[in-house]
Amino acid sequence: MAESIDVFISHHTSSCLKFTEAICHSLEEKGIRVWYAPRDTKDSYAKNIVNVINECKVFILVLNHESSESFDVLNEINCVSERIRRKEPVHVI
Repeated sequence: MAESIDVFISHHTSSCLKFTEAICHSLEEKGIRVWYAPRDTKDSYAKNIVNVINECKVFILVLNHESSESFDVLNEINCVSERIRRKEPVHVI
């Protein structure tokens, strides 16, 4: 990945996209580099997400009923949990 990512936003796209876009817009106005799907998905979706989660400084979880049942969101939480277990620096919001 050419440019490091400050913030990864995990969300359920159909129910949280507008909220995620608002968070992203607010952060990017301050010069913070944000990644969220589907906007930033390139190449292999799964590999791309894992790489970004392993690189980000902050992991934001937009939690609602749909995201709590989303297979993709649960996998993203698992990826960041692995970083925490390895005692890697990452902040979860």
